[in-house]
Amino acid sequence: MITLNILQLLSENGFGEVALTGSEPDASLFHEKLPLDKDGIYIVSRGAPLARGQRRTQAFDVYVRGEDDFEGGETAEAIIEFFRTQCYPSCTLPEVPEFSTRQYNRTTIVPTTNVQNVGQDGTDRVIYVVSAEVRYSN
Repeated sequence: MITLNILQLLSENGFGEVALTGSEPDASLFHEKLPLDKDGIYIVSRGAPLARGQRRTQAFDVYVRGEDDFEGGETAEAIIEFFRTQCYPSCTLPEVPEFSTRQYNRTTIVPTTNVQNVGQDGTDRVIYVVSAEVRYSN
């Protein structure tokens, strides 16, 4: 899944440590879910239209729960800025150690929304979401 490579890119650029096995005590980047006892970022893949003969597109959402509501919103803003400045017009998505040796070259990540407040969760903190699309060649 290309979203795991995006998570690794965020990790390599200071957004936290990826939880690959679930046993990493300092992990703050999660794939497809965020445990209630953790603060951090998780990425969720979404469907995107398939077009024949064009680069592939994967839509995704990045959800953020911070130590407090302000920190969560600031982190979501930083992710948008990172995608805008470091992933456009092109970037390389790194391989994910222990899971994939695949590296995606000449990818483009484009944010498709501003930061959104999607409500409070079971920890009584606001969850923020940023939506984006990654375009890549297979």
